[in-house]
Amino acid sequence: MTSNERSLFWIEPATLTGLLATVSAPANEPPASRTAWSPASGRVAGRPTRPAPEAEGQDPGPAPGPRVPLVLPRRPFEARLAALLGWLEDSFGFEQAFVIDADGLPLIEEQAVAELVATAAALGRTCRELRRSGELDGGTSVTLEMGSDKRLYLLADETPWGLLQLGVVTDRRLEAGDLDAARDAFHRTVDDKETDRS
Repeated sequence: MTSNERSLFWIEPATLTGLLATVSAPANEPPASRTAWSPASGRVAGRPTRPAPEAEGQDPGPAPGPRVPLVLPRRPFEARLAALLGWLEDSFGFEQAFVIDADGLPLIEEQAVAELVATAAALGRTCRELRRSGELDGGTSVTLEMGSDKRLYLLADETPWGLLQLGVVTDRRLEAGDLDAARDAFHRTVDDKETDRS
């Protein structure tokens, strides 16, 4: 890139490195439940999370893939998002997961570190611009190696309410079929034909 070209990525490299170091650090005490944000009711607690069965330091290998079908309630939207995170946890397992809007505001999150959500929002905006310019396919996902065998998988879906992004941090490798299943589940969850946002 020459000095007169502008980067689509607005975070300085040093800032990104600091954010990644922060989100890669182990949490002292992870929260005990999944939470969803509802403007009408505030934060709503969901079902408890389960601990990862793998011993620390071991590579758990590829994710086993979806074992159960995704069952979505018709409404409210927060319940649909909670069902999606439950399905992801049961299918692949994760350390952190979230769904954010185009502004990077979480619609639902589980154990998500704020710096990771901010990084994901910036990556999502960059990918959106690349999709608009034709540089990326609409079904492209972002995988970010975070160190310590952790990976952030970021999937985006354009909806009538704008860009929504699903972020999942796991120590498992998600294969192409796993990402396709997660993308399909995310799309079904936020699809305006199946969703009533009331």
